[in-house]
Amino acid sequence: MKKTNVFKGIALTVLAFCVIIGFTACPQGSNSNKKTETTVFLPNTMVEVIPASTTAGVTVEHGEPTDGKWKVHKDGVVHTGPVTVMPFKIANSEVSYRLWKEVYDWATGPTGGAGQPAESYVFSTPGQNSGATDDHPVTMIDWNDCIIWCNAYTEKTKGIDDCVYRTGSNDVLRDATMPTVWDFYSSLDESKMAGKKGWRLPTDAEWEFAARGGDPTAPDWAFKYAGSNNLDEVGWSSDNSGGTAHPCGKKKPNRLGLYDMTGNVDEFLFSPYNSGGHAAHNHPMRGGSFNLEGSNVELSGARLPSNSPYDDTGFRLACSF
Repeated sequence: MKKTNVFKGIALTVLAFCVIIGFTACPQGSNSNKKTETTVFLPNTMVEVIPASTTAGVTVEHGEPTDGKWKVHKDGVVHTGPVTVMPFKIANSEVSYRLWKEVYDWATGPTGGAGQPAESYVFSTPGQNSGATDDHPVTMIDWNDCIIWCNAYTEKTKGIDDCVYRTGSNDVLRDATMPTVWDFYSSLDESKMAGKKGWRLPTDAEWEFAARGGDPTAPDWAFKYAGSNNLDEVGWSSDNSGGTAHPCGKKKPNRLGLYDMTGNVDEFLFSPYNSGGHAAHNHPMRGGSFNLEGSNVELSGARLPSNSPYDDTGFRLACSF
């Protein structure tokens, strides 16, 4: 090879390097101060709603907002006095079928070995993806399945000691197919839940507090939907869904970064639906679904009783500190 060609190659390399440096280090006209930011949506990410440092919780007075839309239920009745919500986290999305299936397969697989469940979990249904992909929310599960799955996910990721839902003898609830639903409810001892840090369903009060943005003094607290007065910005209903569920996180989130709190699929909650408690069979679903009209997915009214599996019903995770 001739030296002249070598020097030409070196010169071209240096020139190219300088051009690259010029484009990356020098201001480019009026766009020099602009910065492009991309938010990556990661489903099933936990969001701190009320921090652990707020040890007394947050008390919401009845009638906030002043139009009376605050519909917190506790122990099955609409409160007419203040409701205190204690520190908690909630997932930024409905549980995806991908996560459901991963935990379901683990929970129903081999037992007793390292990294395996101590005992098998038994579900009423295997669940399904509510659309065409594993990124859709899981549906076709009942309330019992949600309870059992939360325990399985806790045992898998945090350890069995943090499992929330237990019997009076402190055994972890593992079977969603007890002889009758009454057996399942009567076996659940809420006094054993205290101090457990595992995965669980949100209460009615927690769900609404998070859906409204977590600040009773902020303007978005009184929005019709979670994060907006414009349904099409934040939720899926029969008005815009095309009659089917959509993958998690395709609409805008509310101020806390929570997606699909309005529409897509209804979400099971832990609180009993009426004053009969858990033994009364039904539990509330909040948020509304792709099957409901826009007026029926408003935060003030989207509350339905159920325990049964439907193709437009799923759930969202919560946990305590």
